[in-house]
Amino acid sequence: MKLIIHKIISVLIIICVLILIFILNTGCAKKAYSFNNDVENIVSVEIVDADNSKNFEVKMKLSDNQVKEFLEKFQEIKFGKIIFGDPLTVHGIAFKITYDTGDYEIITNSWSEYVKDDSCYFLYTYCDEEEFGELVDDFLSITG
Repeated sequence: MKLIIHKIISVLIIICVLILIFILNTGCAKKAYSFNNDVENIVSVEIVDADNSKNFEVKMKLSDNQVKEFLEKFQEIKFGKIIFGDPLTVHGIAFKITYDTGDYEIITNSWSEYVKDDSCYFLYTYCDEEEFGELVDDFLSITG
């Protein structure tokens, strides 16, 4: 009887470990950025230098044609979700995506936030710093 109970416990432990591995790997999978609103509702994209999601300096506002190009290139960057740890803050060079409602997202390579009705919501995203920096440089180099 003890042998059967021992085998059942061993099998249950193995199943729990496999489920945990599956859950953790699913949460870490990188994919294209998921905007909080429909892309059709985007009214502007700006490159900003942010102290936080409410205090920033606009470096460049993209034209309508540049917004289309930006969205194509931006969706090629794979983002992951931060699944544990204390919330960070938006800081440094970022893309500010503004919607027709006035809500906006500020996205850096290490963090992003959604601002709605002057309230800030953490989005827990990150991406490759080099890929993000290259996209920023592609647009900033246009202005000379």
